[in-house]
Amino acid sequence: MTASDEFRARVDNCAHMAGGTTTSGDGTRIAYERRGDGPPLVPVSGALGTAARHGSLTGQTHTVAPQALAPSAFFRNG
Repeated sequence: MTASDEFRARVDNCAHMAGGTTTSGDGTRIAYERRGDGPPLVPVSGALGTAARHGSLTGQTHTVAPQALAPSAFFRNG
């Protein structure tokens, strides 16, 4: 299995847990999670960043429940 195949497998697994995937214009598959009914917020970080690191940013301008930002909210077993 190549690194690219392994990454795709991880995205597929996260997408199942996170709620869905979409495909960018260049063909990159992107996993996403939607919570609440407010306008979309799309934080973008570096390659090694995780969604959990955006808690302080989202809390400044949005009402975000702390449990929504816990790593377990993004990577659940089962």
